[in-house]
Amino acid sequence: MEWVISLIVAVTAFIGVPAAYFTAKMTASAQTKNTEVETRAPEWEAFLKQVREENDRATKRMEEHFGGRIKTLADKVERLEAWKQRMSTKYNLSIAVIARWHRKYPHDELVKSTPPEIREDLPSYWPRDVPEV
Repeated sequence: MEWVISLIVAVTAFIGVPAAYFTAKMTASAQTKNTEVETRAPEWEAFLKQVREENDRATKRMEEHFGGRIKTLADKVERLEAWKQRMSTKYNLSIAVIARWHRKYPHDELVKSTPPEIREDLPSYWPRDVPEV
């Protein structure tokens, strides 16, 4: 029976020693990397500070250079949108007048010569043309 205990001790030593060595090696490697990261942290902080400062300077230069231009373009867009709204309202009112003219004078030469670009916006039938049901 003693030989079984000796065998168990030998197998445990055979497996345990490499496992302990591997564990010690991994711990040492992790500690080395951790130490390296801790020692390089101030360098990275300084680098990030420089990057942030440069970004701030670049943003300020862009605002100085393009700020007025952006405001001018924004104002122009606003004016164009207001103009477009006015023209759209006028166009819709004009189409309504043309539609009334078409209903009142369906055989007039002006009605027949209505441009196709406008004709497609006119109603396709008139209320008086609706079939009696």
